[in-house]
Parts: sequence; C-alpha cells; structure tokens
Amino acid sequence: MVRFFTKSSRGQIVVLFAIILVVLLGFTALAIDSSVIYSDHRAAQNAADAAALAGAGMAAQNMENLSVIYDNFSCSNPNVINAMGVGVNVAINRAATNNYTIDNDVSDKNGVQVTCARTDIGPYVDNYVDISVWITAPSNTSFAHLFYSGPIKVTAQSIVRVHPRKNLGFGYAVAAMGTNCSTGGLHGNGNTTIHSDHAGVFSNSCWDFANGKTHVYVNDPGGSGCRYYSGTVNPNWCSVPLVQSPVQLKPYLIPAPECKTLPTYGAVSGGTINPGNYSGIHVGSQGTLTMNPGLYCFTGDVYFGAQATVVGNGVTMYFMNNAGFTVIAGADMTLSAPLSNGYPAIDGLLIYGAFGNSGTIEMGGHAASNYRGTVYMPDGTIILHGTPQMEAVECQLVGKNVTLEGTSDIYIDYSGATNYQIPAIVDQLK
Repeated sequence: MVRFFTKSSRGQIVVLFAIILVVLLGFTALAIDSSVIYSDHRAAQNAADAAALAGAGMAAQNMENLSVIYDNFSCSNPNVINAMGVGVNVAINRAATNNYTIDNDVSDKNGVQVTCARTDIGPYVDNYVDISVWITAPSNTSFAHLFYSGPIKVTAQSIVRVHPRKNLGFGYAVAAMGTNCSTGGLHGNGNTTIHSDHAGVFSNSCWDFANGKTHVYVNDPGGSGCRYYSGTVNPNWCSVPLVQSPVQLKPYLIPAPECKTLPTYGAVSGGTINPGNYSGIHVGSQGTLTMNPGLYCFTGDVYFGAQATVVGNGVTMYFMNNAGFTVIAGADMTLSAPLSNGYPAIDGLLIYGAFGNSGTIEMGGHAASNYRGTVYMPDGTIILHGTPQMEAVECQLVGKNVTLEGTSDIYIDYSGATNYQIPAIVDQLK
C-alpha cells in the first residue's frame, strides 16, 4: 500500500521535530550546567575544608605553645581567646590562597566563625573550640540564565573542632577499659580503701569488689566521682554515687617509642644502667638498681624483690611481647616519668605496655616508695597493692583490667600535669 503525505502533515512533523530539539537542547544544557555547579561546589568545599583545617591546626598549635591544657581551659582564658583569633585569621588567609574572599561575618554564609564551648558528656566535661568556615561563590553556568534571572551560587561549609591537650582515660586516676568483666574491668581483692584525690575512678564494665571489702573514697573537687559504663555495681563500693556513663572509654594509641635507635644490653641484676633495650631485669632481695633518665625497652620481665632499692627518675619503661613488671611488697621504689623533653622517653608516661601485650604490671613497695606518671596497659592488667602508709602513689592507672588489692589503704594523689597528656586534637565534624 502506498501512503501519501500532504503538505499539512509535513508541517506537523517539522513542528514536532523543533519541539523535540528544544527539549533535547534543554536536557543537554541542564547536564552541562549541573556539571559546572557540581564542580564549583566541590572547589568551594575543598577550599572551606582547607581553610577550616588550617585555622584549627594553627589554633591547636597556639594552645600548645601557650600551655593551654584541659585543666586550665576556659572560654575566658586569654590564651584560648588568642588561639581563637589566630584560627580566624589563618582560615581567612588560607581561603584567599584558593581565590575565595571571606571575613569574620558569617551572616551572608561567606566567612569564618569561631566558638568556644564546654559540654558535659557524662564522665567528663568536653572542652573545645570550633572553627566554622562558610564559602558562597557564583557558579559560572552557561545556560541556566536563560531560565532563571537570578545569580546561581554554591555554598559550602566546613566545621573543625579543636580539643586541648588532655589526660588519658577521661582524666580519671584509675580507669579500666575492659568491656567484659571476666576479662577486664575494675576489681578489688582484700580489705582495703582506695583514696583517690583530685580525680575519680572509671570502669567500662563492672566494679567487681564482691570477694573482698574494697572501698573507694573519692576526694575530687572537680566532681568526676565514680563511673561505670555497664556491668555489675554496688552503691556501697564508692563514697560518692556510682553513676552510669553514657559513653565508653576507648583505648588511645600512643605511638610506640623509638627503641630501635637505642643500644642493647641484655639482662641485668643491679647496679647503674643506661637507657636501652633489655631482655629483662631481676633485682633480688636487698639488691640495688639505679636507672639513668631515658627510655627503657623490655622484651622480658622486670622483677624487684623484697627490700630491693630502685631509683629511676625521668624514665619511661616500654614493655613489648608479653613482658611484665613485678614489685614485691617491701621494696623501696622511687620511679618517675619525665616531665619535659624526655625524648625518646615519653613525657608523663612511666610504664607503657605495647598494644597486644597481655602481661601484668604489679606495683608494690613500702612507706617510702613513690611512683609518679601514667601506667598504661591497653591490653594487659595493672595490679596495685595496698602497702601500709604507701601514700606517694602519684600515678594514673589505665588498663584493660585494673585490680586494687591488699590489707591496707591505697593513696593515689593524682595530678594531670605529671601524667601523660594526649596532644591537642583536630577533628573535622563536617
């Protein structure tokens, strides 16, 4: 069959083709402009991220330089205010290097805003400064103006939070990180009272004091008190109310110290020793040992017998493999962590068990013994023995499992300044 098209039908085809062509061109223009808008937004977002991170990084460095730490942080502290101002200026300058002009007015969503806050999150008050950067810029579209008369703009926002230097374990004097009471948590054996001054006691899981008469007495003006995340507790185990924490304590990865650069000495049994790598130390009853300041790395156990005399000021002891540390009651112990520029020893860190080390740090002594600095065993056990009148325990104990035992009172006089502190942290929120 032969079909014939009239002139009118041919005209309809032309009109239909023109309409389809316009629609196709519109979709093409939309695709092109969408790519341009996406690219412009991505560039603005990268610039906002870079500006916020630069401002926050410099604010953090400024707080470090001015010795702003958790304990002295406040939004009215002149050093904190100074760090905030430095953060704003650096963010503005960094944005300019990426060809974006911003100021300290964010009402037009094109500037920098810095805020300071102290937020109670349960086990502690979180101190921080937020650097917020908005960038709003025109998008150079090719076709959108045919359909929209106003300017096409993109807006990006970035928020970076700065936490000041703070102590491990939420700043508690004793912190047990084990989440299962059978393999971790806080335990008490014997008939003893733990006196914790200037900081509280925290456990991720239970307070297992059921087999003894252990009791915790907290004297902390800051109000950290006694906290637990989950597990079995008894309100009679602490002098202040045992409060459930809404957040869990997570292990913090302290970088491993530089042991490979140190000389190797093997095993020793006394005398005066220098920093280095050791396969172990065994000082028997009435033996003596002096440790010169520095870093000591151990692949084997360290043992100090009854009536041994040990002095080590400005030392960090790092335990690898499953090496452990044992001090028998009656030993005369004077051990302290470095306080400033102890490298390769770690300031404020007295004993550090490597991640994966499931060994035990067992601390005893007598009335004249003194431990000062953080003892950190993220995968191991810390045992502190109550010894009559051993009042000079200036440590922070943070371990997977922490056991407090003995038949005498244990006195822990905590000071954040003499224990390990996590450097200022920069955390991107948005």
